[in-house]
Amino acid sequence: MKSLHMRAHVDAQGTVTLTMPPEMADQDVELVVVFEPVTPTQTAELPTEATGWSPGFWERTAGAWQGEPLTREPQGEYEERPSGMIYLPDTNAWIAYVNPGDSPVKSQFQAHQPTDIAFCAVVKAELLYGAYRSAR
Repeated sequence: MKSLHMRAHVDAQGTVTLTMPPEMADQDVELVVVFEPVTPTQTAELPTEATGWSPGFWERTAGAWQGEPLTREPQGEYEERPSGMIYLPDTNAWIAYVNPGDSPVKSQFQAHQPTDIAFCAVVKAELLYGAYRSAR
């Protein structure tokens, strides 16, 4: 038996979302749920290891910019696109697309114009990292 220990927020409908480790995908599992309410003070005092941020980080940085006001420069002319959907595939979809063989992802990609499919910087970084770490 494996266990997961985490803090989660219960939404207004009483729902908590639980994401399981990928190796548990497509199988039945038995769950035992034990919960304890957390007071706001306990949440604010989470140890650095639990949050990844040093104590007081947000208090020191939020609104702390002292330089010139940050502004977004004019972006110039931009391409007019017909109204339609733009697809932003995640890393797994791109991996399925570039791997050899047929896949439903390849069929979906081929059913659209290249201009309908976008590629974000986070996915690019994940793919580069994966390629760098890959034994292939």
